[in-house]
Amino acid sequence: KMLFLSSEDLIKNPLVTVNKALKFLELKKLKANKKIGQNWEENQGTMESKMRQELQKIFEPHNQDLFELIGEKFDWK
Repeated sequence: KMLFLSSEDLIKNPLVTVNKALKFLELKKLKANKKIGQNWEENQGTMESKMRQELQKIFEPHNQDLFELIGEKFDWK
């Protein structure tokens, strides 16, 4: 079995996302904890627009293949 989680979900709602992973692994759920994901958004770097466009072009077909394989689509931009 494989579980796919998006980093966007992890940033937006870390406790729910971590608990999805724990459930998948058949481990005990965590209770609310303010420290989960506390600094993730603050540590996001920036990427030059040109570089982002080049990488999107390179990975687009591979991402589409992945989305078809797992039956889920992530909003990677």
